[in-house]
Amino acid sequence: MNERFNLLPDARRKQIINGAMQAFAEHGYEKCSMADVAKRCGVSKPLLFHYFETKADLFAYLRAYAVGLKRQAEVGLTLKSGDDLLDTFANLVKRRVSFLQLNAQAYQFVESLNETREMANDNDDLRWLKQADARKLRKGFGVAEILKLLQWVADGFIAEHAQRTFSERRILADLDNWLVILRRVLYKDKHQ
Repeated sequence: MNERFNLLPDARRKQIINGAMQAFAEHGYEKCSMADVAKRCGVSKPLLFHYFETKADLFAYLRAYAVGLKRQAEVGLTLKSGDDLLDTFANLVKRRVSFLQLNAQAYQFVESLNETREMANDNDDLRWLKQADARKLRKGFGVAEILKLLQWVADGFIAEHAQRTFSERRILADLDNWLVILRRVLYKDKHQ
C-alpha cells in the first residue's frame, strides 16, 4: 500500500511520520486536515497524497507505526497478574517512560488516541493495575480510588518528564523516590 513512502530515505520518512503524528496529536483526527499535516511535516499537501491516498490511510499507517514502537519499548518489561500493586504501577510507568524516550512524537500520538478511545487497548494500564495484588493497602482505601490516583500520578509524572530532556536513568530515579512516598502513604506499616 505505501511502497513509495517506504522507499524514501529514513530521515525523510521519519520527518513526515513525526510531523504527521504531531499534527494528529495536536488537532485530533476529525479536526486535522492534510494541510495541517503537510505544514507540520514541512512538505506539500500534494506530496502527502502522492504517498497516501487519503487522510485515513495516513492515519492507519501512523497508528500501526506508533503501536509497533510502543511494543518495541515494552520488550523486556513484564507484567504478571497478581504482582504487588505498586510494583505493577512502577513497571507500567517504566514502560511509558521507555516509549517516551524511544519516540516522543509516537508517545504523544498514542496518548491522543487513548484520550479519544480510538485504540482497542486504551485501558491496558488500568487492566493490569486491577489484576495487581492490593492486599497491602491500608484499611479505608478503596481500590478503585487508588487505581484512579495511580493513573493520575502516572499521567502527571510522564507529562512532567515529557516536557524536560532528562535521561531515562534520571527519570527512573525520580520514580523510585515517588514510590517510596506512595508506599509510606498507601501501604500498611509492615509493607513500607
